Amino acid sequence: KAVEPEVEYNITYTASEDYTVTNLATKATKGTKVTFNIAINDENKELSSIKANDVDCTLEEDGSYSFVMPEGDVAIAITLQTKVNLNLSITSDKQSYKEGDGAAVLQATFGDDQVEGATYVWDGTDAKDIGVVNPFADDESKQYFTPTNVGKGTVKVTATVDGKEYKASLNITVEADYTKYTEIKTADAMVELLNKKDAINGKYCLGANIDLGGMQVNGRANNSIFVGTIDGRGYTLSNFVVKNDSSLETDKATGLFWQYQGVLRNIHIKGTIDSAGFSGLLAKEVCGPQAKITDCLFEAKNVQTGVDWTWARNGVIASTLQNEAKVENVVTNLDATDAMCLPFFAYSWTETQVMKNAYTNIAHDTEHENYKPFNPNGGDISAQVMENINHTPFDSTLASAYTTLDSSIWTLEDNKMPVLAHDSEAPVKLEAMLTASADTTSLSMKEDGTKTATITTSLKYSTETLSDYSYTLDPSDASVISVTNNNDGTFGITAVAAGEATVSVSAKLGDKTLTAEAITFTVKSADAPKYEIPDGAFEIKDVATFKTVFDKGAAYTTRNFYLSSDIDLTGDDLTTTQMMWMAGEFSGIFEGQGHTITGDISWDMFNIIAASGVVRNVNIKTSNPVEANRGPLAHTNKVTISNVHIDMTVVEKRATNTFAGMFFSNEGKVEDSSVAFHVNTASNTIKSFSNIGSGTYTNCTYTVDGTWDGAQNAVVATDGTTKKDA
Repeated sequence: KAVEPEVEYNITYTASEDYTVTNLATKATKGTKVTFNIAINDENKELSSIKANDVDCTLEEDGSYSFVMPEGDVAIAITLQTKVNLNLSITSDKQSYKEGDGAAVLQATFGDDQVEGATYVWDGTDAKDIGVVNPFADDESKQYFTPTNVGKGTVKVTATVDGKEYKASLNITVEADYTKYTEIKTADAMVELLNKKDAINGKYCLGANIDLGGMQVNGRANNSIFVGTIDGRGYTLSNFVVKNDSSLETDKATGLFWQYQGVLRNIHIKGTIDSAGFSGLLAKEVCGPQAKITDCLFEAKNVQTGVDWTWARNGVIASTLQNEAKVENVVTNLDATDAMCLPFFAYSWTETQVMKNAYTNIAHDTEHENYKPFNPNGGDISAQVMENINHTPFDSTLASAYTTLDSSIWTLEDNKMPVLAHDSEAPVKLEAMLTASADTTSLSMKEDGTKTATITTSLKYSTETLSDYSYTLDPSDASVISVTNNNDGTFGITAVAAGEATVSVSAKLGDKTLTAEAITFTVKSADAPKYEIPDGAFEIKDVATFKTVFDKGAAYTTRNFYLSSDIDLTGDDLTTTQMMWMAGEFSGIFEGQGHTITGDISWDMFNIIAASGVVRNVNIKTSNPVEANRGPLAHTNKVTISNVHIDMTVVEKRATNTFAGMFFSNEGKVEDSSVAFHVNTASNTIKSFSNIGSGTYTNCTYTVDGTWDGAQNAVVATDGTTKKDA
């Protein structure tokens, strides 16, 4: 039987000047896949539908359309519609942003156009340095933006509608909220910041140009790690010398700070680097994902010369840049006799840090590479780490060359170094200071007592030379001590008779007379109680040395100490700082020599006095502790305490009976000691010496007086062995 040929059916469409159809067959057999293309000629129109005999055609991956040929002729119907021009934008419910403000709500919107079925993808990558972008619950067209840091950034969004993408972005500027900053307007305040130890947090801003008077700075000695923010506000910090004369990495590894892990912006830093390597004006290291330096000018004079070109290099900003730190829009000016100091940074061991848009007076040495930090262990630091680094001789560079520097922050002039806003203003200077210290202030007329002492002076914050040393001693004090001026900055002190005497020493600095803080000497009589100073004991002679020891740490728990004078902590905020506290178990000797410690103590002086410890011959005058489970001398005593006398004013009623006159818990012995209570408020029960414990008391007394009628009944004996004199 003969095979009948397949029937071919007709394919037609209606031509139009609005579109062009190509690659469409005019006939096809049943079951054949027919493909064709269509181009829209009117830019104001778009496809609404394409149907083959009322069946939607399929859009292929290559942009063509197709249908499967049915049995019968096909008429293709092409329908156009007016194109909908959607405009996507981002709006915010806040007009301005300050660091630390609450979250703003960002809204992706097509304005008045009603759009259904849109999906949204947000991108906060370009805003991560200034804030945090978080999803909005149940509405992907919205996001939260929380400003955290000063600067500029961009939030982006992509919306998809009917397969078509629309993009929008919002530029955000976050401003500083200076009400939340500590303003530094004096040189003394800057010195206080630079002298802080260990981790330094908080936000600081400059309020004046500051001249440190040639002061030596050494962040390494303080182990200072800055993790906060310094905003220079266009001011200058100048006239200091970076030098490490401590035992920690001597002659290396320092700067204003040891490590800088925080934010630095809009500041001019100018000083001298006197270091054998791994140092810079700002720090040894700029490191960590939170480290960011922007819009800063650094001027350094490097005074040492190179001896080890691998392991002894400095950098103007810091020796090391790494671990995701960012540096942008900086200018450096280096004065050096050789290439020991690099114009930005010397070292890096990672490739996650970035420096871009930098300008320097030092030419690029492409042979030895002085712009990029290098890895002394070997291995190249990728060029991508450093971007747009420029050699700009300041006396021959046009202002237009500094393309990335913001003219609202920088002053840009032809053939001049870029400077910041307050460059021309006179600085506040760190005044030269004469200091004096004595090797001891406690003298004795006993035959075997200490009868002599030496006062040594030193000049701070100046490199000039002192002259014409002198001293002042009240005539009445001359009967207690004699003073010898050695004319070299030292003075000899000799005990004459029992009593107290105060000496002031002075010196000339140019035509100005500087006077050090007066020193008071105590001379004990021949028959005064004899106190034994422990071997190798550390002298606590003033508030500063006291706070060094009782600093909430346990570094001194095995040391011996002695008081050489009364310590007055009045006015110190001991309630919030918990100063007056030594952590751990104290196993050394504390010799008070009959001196008195005065201050409103919120914490116990010692946490635990160990069984091998000794505390003796000290008086404490304080108010009752704010904290529960405390006593002014120690939380727990395990040893014999002797000749300790507490004078306590009860000024606050405790919620529970958990404090006592000396300890919270006593497991040791107390001898020849006393507690005197002055009760000025209605009080619950207070234990005389210890709240709990099985310790013993020998020749110990307590007294009670006060303006409150129930004062006597507020205090009860710790146990039956304690004598009550009240």
